[in-house]
Amino acid sequence: ETRVSGKAILALCIGVLTLGVAFGRLALGSERDWGIITLLIVGSILSLLFCHLANGEARQSNHTLAGIGAAKVGLWLASLGFVFFILVSPYVYRMHRSAARFRAFDQLKRLGDAIHEYAWEHEGRLPPAAIRNAHGRPLLSWRVLLLPYLGQQELFDQFKLDEPWNSPHNLKLLDRIPDVLKPARGILAEKEDIEGGRTFYQAIVGPGSVFDPRGMTFSDIVNADGGPSTLLLVHGVKAVPWTKPEDISFEPNGPLPQIGEVIHDLTCNREHLILLADVSFRPVPIDHMNDRLLRLLILWNDGQPLPPDW
Repeated sequence: ETRVSGKAILALCIGVLTLGVAFGRLALGSERDWGIITLLIVGSILSLLFCHLANGEARQSNHTLAGIGAAKVGLWLASLGFVFFILVSPYVYRMHRSAARFRAFDQLKRLGDAIHEYAWEHEGRLPPAAIRNAHGRPLLSWRVLLLPYLGQQELFDQFKLDEPWNSPHNLKLLDRIPDVLKPARGILAEKEDIEGGRTFYQAIVGPGSVFDPRGMTFSDIVNADGGPSTLLLVHGVKAVPWTKPEDISFEPNGPLPQIGEVIHDLTCNREHLILLADVSFRPVPIDHMNDRLLRLLILWNDGQPLPPDW
């Protein structure tokens, strides 16, 4: 009576799982890290081991034990998964990173367009960095004020604008972060576990910046340094709760703030993602962003031209 070798079935199952892990990680855009490689190597070795054991059992049973073909298929699948992951993962990861980078471009531009729409309805004035109460206490972020201009009027109507971002009512809305504010994870320069409801898109807030506490209009900017020379939004260093009035602080006479770095999709070099006041987008390599250039970009009325090769 012919029986099916259990070891052959194990070899096949391990091969299928190994191939599935390889393709699954590629679909997620995972890097070629040692953890995944080790897992695929272990899968291939186990599949080879059980294939060898099944072949030995078949010989001892005078070939009345079936399933050797299945064991060889499992070994082939495991080996295919390992080799395919090693060869293809750098290119697949680069494609995912490229898609994430273009998503970040689009998100920043949509936020810039929303700021301009807000200004159009408010006599040219930019939104304040924070919604404040009568005593000047910051309650909610400018990002909440943009909701009606991002197609999120229903969500905006649910906020209590006279309560802080972390009040029992408003805190319930934190997880309803709009897609335009969600992190583009594939380009992050540093690996981190990002909690829900957090965003990297921030303003630089302080005297002389576009989000000057005194309030600004786009006419002020156009008549001074101009929109193409003035910083509007950046990709920050750390993710912040999107409803919280937390951004990047700036003092004209103090040290310059840090802005976030992301990974370029092709060169793998690091760069800064910035949006200018005319809603033009600029990725700036980190070796081009010196202190002088950053200060010139932040200050809207310094009267100094930007370097021609920035």
